[in-house]
Amino acid sequence: MTLDPFGPADAFATSGCPVCHALPQIEAELVDRFCRHCFSDPDGRDRVLAVGGLCDRHWWLVVTAERARSDTMVGTAELLAEVLDRFGTHPAVARCPLCGDTEASARERFRVLLDNLGSARLEQAPPSWRPCLPHVEGLRQLRLEPWLARWVRERQDRVLVEATTAARRYVRTRQHRSQEEATGTESEELLAAMAVLLGDPDQVLAGGADMVTIAPDGRAGGWQPAGGWMERPMVTLAEAIDWARADPARRDAMLAIAQRAVALQPAAEVVIQLGLAGEQEPGWAGEARRIQDSYRMLGQELDALGAADHLRSELAGLLEEHLRLVVLVLTPQRARSDSTRVEQVPPGGLGPVAGRLVALRNLLRRTVPVDGRTVADLEVDDRL
Repeated sequence: MTLDPFGPADAFATSGCPVCHALPQIEAELVDRFCRHCFSDPDGRDRVLAVGGLCDRHWWLVVTAERARSDTMVGTAELLAEVLDRFGTHPAVARCPLCGDTEASARERFRVLLDNLGSARLEQAPPSWRPCLPHVEGLRQLRLEPWLARWVRERQDRVLVEATTAARRYVRTRQHRSQEEATGTESEELLAAMAVLLGDPDQVLAGGADMVTIAPDGRAGGWQPAGGWMERPMVTLAEAIDWARADPARRDAMLAIAQRAVALQPAAEVVIQLGLAGEQEPGWAGEARRIQDSYRMLGQELDALGAADHLRSELAGLLEEHLRLVVLVLTPQRARSDSTRVEQVPPGGLGPVAGRLVALRNLLRRTVPVDGRTVADLEVDDRL
């Protein structure tokens, strides 16, 4: 086992969470090892077959790595055929072996890194070195030295206090009576605190899974919005440009709605996280209702645009899902539990829904002509 993915000899040189930073390299190492050993190892194959295969993400990473190594896909094809023969379908994987291996490897390397640093050096760690809470909590699954177990508990408490303070400060400085307290750094402080509380946003949004575990797990076991509409692919840029050319006024109206919805996301995330933590203060409910009303108003403006199409339906679904999550945190827990279909707010708050709305907003932006020419025309020029 190597600690290389955690950076140079100076363990504090990397800002943010060292585990989040190291995950892509750890995962790449394990995928490469899987391709070198697991295809021909009966025990390795049996481990994959016992759980119904790999998650969607790791099937793709494995076949890509095998092609890069040997210009063939024989190993992946044989294993996939064996899974399909045994199960008769592509089953939902309860626990992808590669996801589990990535999580376990990262957790153990993190423990060894902390052991090597020792208590004294950890006390001198710079503020920019901020292991995230999901990875700190993962250490509790291991047998730790007393001093390290104490460090984990203290770190957990500190992260929760810092996130609560940042969220409360953001809400307070958005209220008229406290605007003079604002310094202009509240948004950055809140986003930094959320990254430590929830994990690196790139990992969360890319994985689309519940980040209580370390490794993104494709869709297996991950939270998805009600109805599963996020499974649908978004339209291509070429399709969006053709759509916008047919009705540029409709495109402009939808882009304006999408931009306003994206601008609401930081405030919505704050009220959701405060609601999940049970840390509501006097202004919290009023702010939550203001955001709720804003999403409803945007939905009404979208409805006024007339007949539905793919992009309008996509935006409508995203607005409804943002609204639903805000409404859920305003609903008392008992009322939610008493309903026939128990509704829960995902641990990551807006999470993948926020990422999809930003992607849709960016797609609409790219359909706007620049000096009378579309993005597609400009990209053709770049290739010539």
